[in-house]
Amino acid sequence: MTRRRVLSLHNQCVKAMHMTFGDKKALAYLYRLTLETQRLEQLVKAVVELTKELLQWCRK
Repeated sequence: MTRRRVLSLHNQCVKAMHMTFGDKKALAYLYRLTLETQRLEQLVKAVVELTKELLQWCRK
């Protein structure tokens, strides 16, 4: 997925949250979403590193 598409989806989610919830609640949900996205990013990086290690180990 391209960066442009991800940003577009993000903007759509933000607009939907603001329309569905009040500003205060939407900000709280967006904050939680940001934290979970950061956790997901860390997990993906760990998976990539483990995959690289496995590939090196398999080549031996």
